[in-house]
Amino acid sequence: MHTIVCASFKLLKDKLSLQVVFPILERLQLSSVNLVETEQNQHPVRFSCILRNSQAMSRFENLSHLEVRGIGNIKYILPFSIARFMVQLKHLHVIKCEVMEEILVVDEFGVKDEITLEVLFPLLECLYLEDLPILKRFCFGSNIEFSSLKTLKIKNCPKVETFVSKPLSSDKTINKELRGMSAEETPLSVKQPFFNEEARFPKLVYMLLRSCDNIWRGQFLEECFCKLKSLYLISNHNEADVSLPNFVKRLHNLNELHVSHTFLEEIFPYEELLDQENYVGMLAQLRVLKLRVHPKLTHLWNEDTQPCPIFHNLDVLEVSYCGILKMLVPSSVSFQNLSRLEILKCHGLINLVASSTAKSLVQLKKLSVSECKTIKEIVSGDRGEGNDQVITFSKLTSLKLDCLPQLSNFCSGGYSLEFPSLEEVIVSKCQEMKIFSNGVLSTPKLKRVQATKEDEGYWKDDLNTTIHWLWESERYIPQWLF
Repeated sequence: MHTIVCASFKLLKDKLSLQVVFPILERLQLSSVNLVETEQNQHPVRFSCILRNSQAMSRFENLSHLEVRGIGNIKYILPFSIARFMVQLKHLHVIKCEVMEEILVVDEFGVKDEITLEVLFPLLECLYLEDLPILKRFCFGSNIEFSSLKTLKIKNCPKVETFVSKPLSSDKTINKELRGMSAEETPLSVKQPFFNEEARFPKLVYMLLRSCDNIWRGQFLEECFCKLKSLYLISNHNEADVSLPNFVKRLHNLNELHVSHTFLEEIFPYEELLDQENYVGMLAQLRVLKLRVHPKLTHLWNEDTQPCPIFHNLDVLEVSYCGILKMLVPSSVSFQNLSRLEILKCHGLINLVASSTAKSLVQLKKLSVSECKTIKEIVSGDRGEGNDQVITFSKLTSLKLDCLPQLSNFCSGGYSLEFPSLEEVIVSKCQEMKIFSNGVLSTPKLKRVQATKEDEGYWKDDLNTTIHWLWESERYIPQWLF
């Protein structure tokens, strides 16, 4: 037997036979199983662990996938005495268990007081913890390495203070009392960072943390996440959110950063970077930055400070639902490697980039700006520049301007604009846009302007003439305005 699926039934302790052996069982899925203990003449009581008898230790040694979902009356998944035999486990998913407090618990037989094994689940590649409202920690222990873990997702586990809680005293009685405390009951003097030195993830490449408020406190150790490439941080609009540099400063190999639902006012505060030695090198690998739903965000980088090198190597930048964002980046910022720029529902923007930044967009292939109520132009002129300046978007193939009611043109200055590769232009609901630009305009490959992706498009001589014709054309008003 390779797979067992147990769903929607009641399992009694006195019916759970631990004499059954599954020597080749690889997958075990428990879903909506009501686990209870029974004794003669007594009512059912809460079942503490799914597997807890010492006789079960070697019965699941070939298990590679374990999923526990929707079990509302267990406090733990496994005792350590059983977990240490699961050397083939590759996937562990624990989802929607309302009273789950820990994933692994120290032995109930009094043999151990904490988990100290150097390598835990040596083949574990994916760990998902989701919708566990009172989960405190993964386990209580020290010096634990998840040597093969590549993907870690922790979603909606608001009570988790520390992933692996380390012992804070040589007194076992004190440690036992601390283990039993909730996040609110734990004294501030003994609170630990979400990830401390007791847990290491040498091969972790993808991590998603959602509604784990404590993640914003404390520092990460470099050696804990030395291979991390993709990081997703989804807060819960916590007023205590700290700025990102304290969190990402040691992620040398970070390639992709997604941050959403915070009250951050600035993504990269310069004042905090001043104290971060070699900070630039630490984020040198960052290629993708996506920011979503930051209602207090006013800018990504302070315009009064020196250029932010973090942006130099970006390939993708997406910013959405940042309602009071006043400036994307200051004119000192260069985007020489950016290939895709997408902006959505950023109602505080007046323009997108300065002409000096626009000149650096030599690799840009796709530009999309949608539903920004106050934006008036995409490229703004820099003071002191003459009208003989040329801005060339060498590789831009797709341009979308959608639902921008105040947009008057792409660039109001007298700059010459060159789009040698532009083949797709979508313009919709930009009722103030009478002309594309005031200066010389070159679009040798462009043959139409569309209102939607499916639209056949319209064309009159050149881009400026087409935009003006569409603005004047009564037959285009229903699509243009509505």
